[in-house]
Amino acid sequence: MADCESAEVEFKSAKGGFPGSFWETYSAFANTQGGVIVLGVKEKDGKFKLDGITLEQANVASFPDGKKIVLQ
Repeated sequence: MADCESAEVEFKSAKGGFPGSFWETYSAFANTQGGVIVLGVKEKDGKFKLDGITLEQANVASFPDGKKIVLQ
């Protein structure tokens, strides 16, 4: 994983549910070379922490079509 946000990596808090700014970032990535959006992680001053999800939730990525990716 990247050690900070960049033009290709964006971290989004999931505190309070699905982040409202997700689609803006998604659109920006779609109109460039793409990128990775990491949900449930907050980056501040170069430090990362889970925000709005549990450690168990952090290990499973779900997509609208029902597919899941389990991270290990």
